[in-house]
Amino acid sequence: MQLDSPELQVLTREECLDLLSAAPIGRIVFTDHALPAVQPVNFHLNDQAIVIRTRSPGP
Repeated sequence: MQLDSPELQVLTREECLDLLSAAPIGRIVFTDHALPAVQPVNFHLNDQAIVIRTRSPGP
């Protein structure tokens, strides 16, 4: 197990994808007016790509 600091474990890409494949919902972090913002998102794993819908499908 590789540690980045006393409490953070560094995961491999494969470990991350395995965890994502079991998650029903995720979070995306971005800045909004220079402040951190976190929003829940639905996502799909397409092979090894994470796909996030950015707008509702049209009629």
